[in-house]
Amino acid sequence: MFRDRSRSASLITVLVLWSWIAGTVVREPPSNVLCWDTFGYYLYLPATLLHDDLALQDQAWVQEAMNTYHSSATFYQAGRLPDGRWVMKYPMGLAVLWAPFFAVAHVVAGITGHPQDGFSAPYQWAVLVAGLLYVLVGLLLIRRVLGRFFKDRVIAITIALLVLGTNYLHQALYGNGMPHVLLFTLYAGILWHTIRWYEDHRLRDAVLLAVLMGLAILSRPSEAVCLFIPLLYGLKDTRAWKDHLRSLVVYRRQLFLVGALLLLISLPQFIYWKWLTGKFLYMSYNNPGEGFEFLH
Repeated sequence: MFRDRSRSASLITVLVLWSWIAGTVVREPPSNVLCWDTFGYYLYLPATLLHDDLALQDQAWVQEAMNTYHSSATFYQAGRLPDGRWVMKYPMGLAVLWAPFFAVAHVVAGITGHPQDGFSAPYQWAVLVAGLLYVLVGLLLIRRVLGRFFKDRVIAITIALLVLGTNYLHQALYGNGMPHVLLFTLYAGILWHTIRWYEDHRLRDAVLLAVLMGLAILSRPSEAVCLFIPLLYGLKDTRAWKDHLRSLVVYRRQLFLVGALLLLISLPQFIYWKWLTGKFLYMSYNNPGEGFEFLH
């Protein structure tokens, strides 16, 4: 492993790329970042904190937001239940990650005279700023991860290619209200704290792993695949899986704690689904024509 203390080229690469992304977003912000799918991910915040209407039974404020800010042509972001209540299509993880920024935006809206409706300019900028900060944190974390294995020049080139040569750039510039950039940051953190945990087996790294994995799964349940990263890290030969498992059992108390924290972080989503649908697990992606039709 390389532990070059003078990793200036990769740091400069991260800062230059992030400054360019941030400058572009600030100079040419979207007219409404809280639209379409992002509108659905975000709805938990105004529904809970402003309207006390998590079941969206009062559709007046939802329609007002859609009409005023042109958030969506149709309200596909939630599905109506037989009892008249509505269940969000998207999970609540992004809303949790945006919550501190939402709180600041609400105060700023009150000070500046903007509508405190959850969708005016301060709230729009809150999501944009959150996205930019998560971009910066994600790139710094992936730089740390790469720093454990590669020289600084390789790290700098890799990060430049990652940002400029993949769809990461599009998401960071024009899709930072979507889950992809945030998930990249969470995965970079999962990789980093997996490495740190296997080095020292510190409780702090185990707890941070649980929080990061929990937030990833809460943002998109299919991200449960992230659990395999710490479980399989360091397993170079499948024939050695028994020894690998025994090495994990030694730290079973920490593993139990990780499991408990994962359940605790996921619990609000399970409770939400149970409250509205009577089921702890609910398939909310049930719009006609949406999904794969493998027999057609």
